[in-house]
Amino acid sequence: VIGSRGCRVAPRFSGYRTSRTTRVRRAHRGGNLPYAPRLGQEAGKGEADVGRNAVVVGGGIGGLAAAIGLRRIGWEATVVERAAVLADVGAGISLAANGIRALDALGAGQAVRAAARYQRSGGTRTPGGRWLARMDGVALERETGTPIVGIPRAALHRLLREAPPREALLIGA
Repeated sequence: VIGSRGCRVAPRFSGYRTSRTTRVRRAHRGGNLPYAPRLGQEAGKGEADVGRNAVVVGGGIGGLAAAIGLRRIGWEATVVERAAVLADVGAGISLAANGIRALDALGAGQAVRAAARYQRSGGTRTPGGRWLARMDGVALERETGTPIVGIPRAALHRLLREAPPREALLIGA
């Protein structure tokens, strides 16, 4: 049966339908899936006798971040990228408190802060210059404890690319 969002659903014993994601979560809570430690937990405690190897497809910012996170919790993660060269391309990226905290958890927060520029104000404009939305970076920093920073995408990608060992990156695959 296909659910309203295009997800496959299966009937439950009570007659309700649940998504695959919900069933996987329930199975995980019930112990039917291999143990995977949450971020911050020590790897090697309580996992099933299964391999702890992962292949991450894509060497962009997301793929590199995923591989770094997996390696931090004890997995051997290999990044596979189709492009022959991981080129430093792209425009700037603004990172708010949640992005900076995620990079802190990956061990890249300080390097990103050093390469970034703080954004005290800004917003989004139409091509004609009319403001669509404005941001008060000082107020956001006061509220969240972390400033919004801007960093060239190429610089962020380069910093993340330097974190895993060279043999963990398969370029041109």
